[in-house]
Amino acid sequence: MSAATMSLLNLMSRVIPALLLLLSVLLLASCGHLFPPSKIPLEQKTLQEQLALLESQRIQLQTLALAQEDLMAQLGDLQAQLNDIHTVVTSRDEPFAPETHWAEPVLTSIESEHIQPEMPAQGKVVVGRVEWVWLDLAGARFKARIDTGASSSSLSATDIQPFERNGDKWVRFRIPGQEPTLSFETPLLRYKKIRQSSVEVLDKRPVVKLMARVGEINEEVEFNLTDRDSMLYPVLLGRNFLRDIAIVDVARKFTQPKVELLTP
Repeated sequence: MSAATMSLLNLMSRVIPALLLLLSVLLLASCGHLFPPSKIPLEQKTLQEQLALLESQRIQLQTLALAQEDLMAQLGDLQAQLNDIHTVVTSRDEPFAPETHWAEPVLTSIESEHIQPEMPAQGKVVVGRVEWVWLDLAGARFKARIDTGASSSSLSATDIQPFERNGDKWVRFRIPGQEPTLSFETPLLRYKKIRQSSVEVLDKRPVVKLMARVGEINEEVEFNLTDRDSMLYPVLLGRNFLRDIAIVDVARKFTQPKVELLTP
């Protein structure tokens, strides 16, 4: 996502609350014009005139309330459109497709404009918002979204089946998008409840530990298993992978070399 787009989204998110505040001020100011102080002393008015005045003011207040509700609904629609735009902009990239090989993993060329992986002075690796990640269990690499806003990492999985092996808890699952679609088995660490932003109900997901490789980074990472078929990327790497070893440059992609298996 470009810096200009981010600036536009930030500006819109600040403008909408300001519009709400301005709307409230204008409505309060309009009340003074709609209901000017009467020049006729109250005691000189007949009861009928007073009742007529009160009824007129009640109708005008009703009209103002309806107008305010309509404007609030329109502003709500604008906020929803802004959220949709933000979702599209932050996730619009090409669909994923895993590549499978079967031998020892090695580093190959980088797909970005840099010839060597960038290493900042503090010793942390720079990664982009999208990187190739190699999963030893699958023997394949996948495109992964790097998300500093997520505390944990996720792996797209279907046909998730917990089972026991020699008294220990294991889980069997498939990773969609692979050809052929294989079934993988690994020990089950625990279940984790995750609240999605669009759903109020907590999602209970199995958690496994897998070896993940991004460039020269080799880390055992805890992944929660969930069906990410509606997402662009089958893997999400959160802060539990990035912590203390990497920083993210969201303006770039594929800053690290691919990990491949060399076939004999």
